[in-house]
Amino acid sequence: MTNVFKTMRRISKIGSWAFVGAILGGCVASLANFGLNFTFGKMTQISIEQATAGTFDLQILLTITGLFLLMFPLLVMGQTGNLMGGLNAEKRLKEHMIHHILRQKEATIRASHTGDMMTLLTSDADVINNYYFQGFNYMFIHPTVGGLAALITTFFVDVRFGVIAVVLGIVSVWVATRYADAIQTDYVSARNFQNKATNHVSDIIANETMVRLYNAQNTVVDDYRELNQAHAKALINAEVKKHRVTMWNDGFGALGKILFVGIGFYLALTTDFEFAKVMLLLPLQASIGYMFGNFGVAWNYILEVQTSADRILTMLDMECEEGRIDRQDLSLGKGHDLITFDQVQFGYQPDHTILKSVDFTISPQSKVAFVGESGSGKSTIFQLLLGFYKPDHGRILLDGKDVQDYSLQSVRNQICYVQQESPLFNTTIRENIRLGSKGIVSDAMIEAAAHKAAIHDFIVSLPQGYDTHVGEQGGMLSGGQRQRIAIARALISEAPILIMNEPTSALDSESEQLIQKAIANIQNEKTILIAAHRLSTIRDADKIIVLNQGVIVEMGTHDSLLTEHGVYERFVQSQHI
Repeated sequence: MTNVFKTMRRISKIGSWAFVGAILGGCVASLANFGLNFTFGKMTQISIEQATAGTFDLQILLTITGLFLLMFPLLVMGQTGNLMGGLNAEKRLKEHMIHHILRQKEATIRASHTGDMMTLLTSDADVINNYYFQGFNYMFIHPTVGGLAALITTFFVDVRFGVIAVVLGIVSVWVATRYADAIQTDYVSARNFQNKATNHVSDIIANETMVRLYNAQNTVVDDYRELNQAHAKALINAEVKKHRVTMWNDGFGALGKILFVGIGFYLALTTDFEFAKVMLLLPLQASIGYMFGNFGVAWNYILEVQTSADRILTMLDMECEEGRIDRQDLSLGKGHDLITFDQVQFGYQPDHTILKSVDFTISPQSKVAFVGESGSGKSTIFQLLLGFYKPDHGRILLDGKDVQDYSLQSVRNQICYVQQESPLFNTTIRENIRLGSKGIVSDAMIEAAAHKAAIHDFIVSLPQGYDTHVGEQGGMLSGGQRQRIAIARALISEAPILIMNEPTSALDSESEQLIQKAIANIQNEKTILIAAHRLSTIRDADKIIVLNQGVIVEMGTHDSLLTEHGVYERFVQSQHI
């Protein structure tokens, strides 16, 4: 139970003052709702008493009616406060989650499944959003505030009826708690199966071509069906138990009304008790019964929310990359050596070293190619330079300055990156290119970048030109077109360093020639680091660095390396570069 309250306290704090506003709004609305029940009951009591006595007092009826009507604007005000607070708390949670995901370590993101992330940002976030907006209000604030006010009033009217309400309430709470552990187990199981199903369908969509080529539709659909059935079974079990609790609560509520009427009738016959008081107490008993009966339902609801809250908090507790925000920003001068790797050693796992004493320098506005078998460390060098990982030993310097002494964002501002499969957002070509700069980008700047990337002529040939939507992951375009748009996006950036990781490895010869033209257009503007397996992409590089199992084995120009008759020459002869 301690863990439950600890989890709920943490997830509530994320909602901040907006969640507090939602709670206060819920309290006002609950008190207004109690006021409606009380004034209506009081009006009924007075009417019966006056009818029995044969009198009519218009003033007191008008006073009670005025109080009754006054509750409506208070109810609206409270509900509005609850709505606004809940929506702002929801907004804060979603922003907090996506901001944290984008600050996680690269290793954590790579180890996570996209489906897991989507479940957190959709299903789990929706559960917490409901808790902020309606759940806490309707499960706790409304029944508790209204119920306590009704119980206190009942004790003031007649202690005997208050005792009856408390006894029935305690019994209903005892019954509800007997189901709590089983309901929590079923909800955890249901959430796990839902997560597995989401991951599975994410894999199906990502690999739909392979699924169709191997006629595996029935297999993957059967697996998906089994996961959904398991999820449904666990969820049904939880809901059945919840409905049993609700059934018991309804039974105790009906029993309470019967006892109130029966005992009130008996007391009216045998004592001087006024039966008209029962008309005041009946609506109050409903609020008291709802409060006690709701304790079990509310606890089960909390267990359901806790399942999602635990998953979200686990993600938020994951270690973020070291942003080094307390350090100064990096600015580059015009030093002789723009990039330096000084005896850098690194491994993704402690017992497996990828780079071994890597040592090289790169001059400004030069083109440097990295060559080697897959797994030799080319991409790892880029990952280290981009700050996704820290070297285990050695230093990385930009313009003679150790990057660890500067903020991570300012280091990344010096670099633009074109991947082997360049991702595009599902928006227009114009907006995808514009993403490369944090400042104001004019249409003329976008077109100039597209010209240099050898993609402008293609773009203007489209019916909507630069306003053409590229589809999800740029699916409306070919691989070469996506790459050239990514290069244009990089050119919009003022970063002096351009990294290109296997930019032509999956392209046809025509697309490769256009990429090479784009590289030639910018070769004198930026320092270009390129990893490639194709000779045509790297032979004109100012420096070629040859890697073998994480070690630099050769370094030089294309012609000088051929004269050494070493690893590079064998690569050239096999065209395996």
